[in-house]
Amino acid sequence: MPAMMATNLISLNLFDDRGKFSIHISRPLSIYGIFYLLYYVLPYLWLFASGLLPERNELTIAFLILVGFVALHLGLKVSRPPKSKYVPIDLLEKRESFLLLAICTIGIGLVIYAYLWRASEGIFFTQARYYEQELTVAASFRDVFVLSLQLPIILFLGLLSCARHRSTAKISRRLLAGYGGGIFLILVLSSQTRPAITALIFTLIGIRMYRRFVINKMQLVVVGIIGITAVLFIQGVRMADSEEFATAENQISYAFQNIVPSALSGMQESGAEMEERLRSRIGGGMVFLSEIIDKVEEKDGYLYGSGILYSMHSLVPRFIWPNKPGVVPPQLVVEGLLGMPLDDAPLLPITQFYVEGGWVGVIVFYFLFGWLLGKLTNHAVKSSRIYPWIILFFVWGYSVIIEQELVLGILVALRNALMVCGLVWVLLLFARIKIDYSGQIAEGNIPK
Repeated sequence: MPAMMATNLISLNLFDDRGKFSIHISRPLSIYGIFYLLYYVLPYLWLFASGLLPERNELTIAFLILVGFVALHLGLKVSRPPKSKYVPIDLLEKRESFLLLAICTIGIGLVIYAYLWRASEGIFFTQARYYEQELTVAASFRDVFVLSLQLPIILFLGLLSCARHRSTAKISRRLLAGYGGGIFLILVLSSQTRPAITALIFTLIGIRMYRRFVINKMQLVVVGIIGITAVLFIQGVRMADSEEFATAENQISYAFQNIVPSALSGMQESGAEMEERLRSRIGGGMVFLSEIIDKVEEKDGYLYGSGILYSMHSLVPRFIWPNKPGVVPPQLVVEGLLGMPLDDAPLLPITQFYVEGGWVGVIVFYFLFGWLLGKLTNHAVKSSRIYPWIILFFVWGYSVIIEQELVLGILVALRNALMVCGLVWVLLLFARIKIDYSGQIAEGNIPK
């Protein structure tokens, strides 16, 4: 069965040469493979076992999943990423690591501000109320740039915990434990299932990044239990208490006080209804892919990149183009171009690649994505500067939530990463100028 073949291929990349379960930032397939299982393979197997996928598309979807992972694997092999068992981050300059730590601290403050603002506007509990972003520079900075920092910061702190400068490493480890746990809790309270699971896995990667990375069975079991508990809690709250969350005067306070009883109440009310909701949420991407396959066959043609080009203007920052039009969700763009009813369905990368170019699109796009991950990883691990790490972690922070549109999303992530790299470069430049200036004064050579 193709889906089981994909599972076996993914599993091979989750273990090291000694047969130990190991995921590490220098082994991209070990990280992306976990999310590939969560978003593609397991939902497909669940729907297949439940008989909820149209029989005419079952085999096609299974082979698309297999072909997509093989193409990703080949792209990574061609780029030849390193096979390090640890991150040689001790080559970083002290100033660079300290500056990145300062940026992480500021970023944490901005993320806290963004969630406090959302709570004040009554949109903290994301599943209870529709929110349309204002077309302003401030809103774009807060809702796009700041919230794009929340997951990469976890990896940045994990990276800095490897620093040879003890004070920086010690502070980073403490921040990682506090921020990783805190952002996971916030994402659970605000009903963001997929980012919460991603934050949990990233925290585990970050905590172990400074060691030779092997995860023992107990750590894996603990992470699995926490993840499953978080999913059940969020679904329970949605079933039992979503309207109360939405109308609460202080949603954060209400969530802290009521999430446990609300979640337990929702899970106890109807096991069958809970299972149906989970199947609907988890399998939504597979169902949408099946509908896309049918629609493409009916229209006898693919989009050939038009779905991606439609929203290309989203790459221009709003501070450069203040009157930039709003960005239509990519799944609605695809549905509109195909003449389908507009519905907020998850646009998985395989779905996007297939609708744009069929089987060739899935192979080419996933191959290029694998090649990009390999090249970025290779450059970061071999570099003694922080810029490649910043770019790599922004890409990871976006790409692993597989239900998000991938092509433009990666380009936006690269744009945001380059903005942070530019900030770091400017600050380092000023620091060097200040040091040179101070040195000249100390030597009695006061610049005129």
